[in-house]
Amino acid sequence: MKDLVDIYLAGPLFSQAQWNWNLELKRVLERRGTERAAIRLILPQEKVETEDYGTWAFAERTYLQCLTDLTLSDVVLANLDGSKADDGTCFEVGFAVAKNIPVIGFRTDPRPGEWQGCNLMLSVGCEKAGRMISTSTKDIEVLAKNLILAIQDVLEDKA
Repeated sequence: MKDLVDIYLAGPLFSQAQWNWNLELKRVLERRGTERAAIRLILPQEKVETEDYGTWAFAERTYLQCLTDLTLSDVVLANLDGSKADDGTCFEVGFAVAKNIPVIGFRTDPRPGEWQGCNLMLSVGCEKAGRMISTSTKDIEVLAKNLILAIQDVLEDKA
């Protein structure tokens, strides 16, 4: 197993609250690490310049950066919160599954959805590629602990 695990966080990043939550999850996961490896969490929001937000150049640059980061990742964490999962996250999960990159889907949102809280393609895709975690806790430390256990499981399966 590698000493450093690259993990891509797929999820919504359009509001200041979402940006802050993503940064907090990154801080907690990187501080904890796994039993055998440090974690480097890749946040798309940190990789893309936003000075030309809303332009085609911005969209294309963001798309290409996300595909590059996904391809280089060992694991994908997919935030599937919401009454419907974020469209970009759905694409990223499908891309990762097609590339045989383990995907760990998670929900902290207790609202019901189509299948265990989200689209059945996401639920089953995450389960087949890694794991699906649902938790009603609002404690990011508890979520991080559960995610790290799932990361360790998929990395051991991958080894």
